[in-house]
Amino acid sequence: MTLRELRASTRALFIVAAAAIGTAALSAPQEARAADDGEFLLTLDGALAFPVSDPFDSAYNIGFYGGLGAYWAPKGMWSMGARLHAGMLGGDDGFGTDNLGYGLLTAAIRLRPLGNHGYSRGDGFWVEIGAGVGMMDDLLGDGVDVQPAFEASMGYHVQSGTIDVGPYIGVTHILRAEDEGTGLGGEDLIVMQFGVSIGFFDSRKPAAEPEPEPEPPVVVTPPPTEPVRPKRPDNFSVDETVFFDYNKSELREEGKARLDEIVEYWEEDGDKWAALIVAGHADERGPADYNVELSQRRADAVAAYLVSRGIPRDKIDTVAYGEYRPAIPDATTPEEYQANRRVEFTIQRKL
Repeated sequence: MTLRELRASTRALFIVAAAAIGTAALSAPQEARAADDGEFLLTLDGALAFPVSDPFDSAYNIGFYGGLGAYWAPKGMWSMGARLHAGMLGGDDGFGTDNLGYGLLTAAIRLRPLGNHGYSRGDGFWVEIGAGVGMMDDLLGDGVDVQPAFEASMGYHVQSGTIDVGPYIGVTHILRAEDEGTGLGGEDLIVMQFGVSIGFFDSRKPAAEPEPEPEPPVVVTPPPTEPVRPKRPDNFSVDETVFFDYNKSELREEGKARLDEIVEYWEEDGDKWAALIVAGHADERGPADYNVELSQRRADAVAAYLVSRGIPRDKIDTVAYGEYRPAIPDATTPEEYQANRRVEFTIQRKL
């Protein structure tokens, strides 16, 4: 693989990692973004390191790589933190005096698009990218060479208690801007890592149970009660003009409506009636015999209507008094004459 191809592959890995983080963040379930308690996590990595950029791949052999990461996970889906890692590539004499040491201090963001967001912070598949400074042994042997650096990695963690463990693969890219007369040119150092990552303090939190819905208030419906009816009098009279036109004995419609009230009274209380007396009265003007006869015909018309509405005929007695029992004796005014022309109803109750 040429250096141009290797650089292109490395850039592609960074792009894929960044795209995975962005896509997962946009497509994450809404509940994963809900406010949640944060959690502190610590990771420990150990891996084999393989130089893959020319000319380091021919100048150095397989080495090792390891370090620590400290993260704050405010959400179940992602965390952010700092990573401090170091590695060493073996030289021709193994890990003698001809080896190459390097390290990184980066700020990183880690995303778990498939993790258990509800109550864990480190399990499942994860993707991470970071940027910071990289340090290498000065190849001229007079100090440490500090350059910009980037890293990307991905892995899978299985949770056991408060510990997450699983494999991971990563790439470290330390930029080198100029040739210092080392014979290696001003080429970037690119190293691949294959190893194991361990996470600590990932406490498993039970998923929050939804608050129970309040029970609806118990509405006690009182049993229906019979409406309280006002007590009706056993004796009452009605102006004859309500029932009859002048000098007539045929019931008016308004009079029938008043008689229906007496029928309703019978339906409520009739079992206690011994009799219903219907008495017709007239004023003293006109022949006395005619007034008695007219009063009788009117009393009979009232009784006939009450019988048609369900009151037994044997419960009704009719009587005509004519002018002989005036409500106002010695009447002289039209109003007093009107008060004397009336129909009276009397209820006789059983003993």
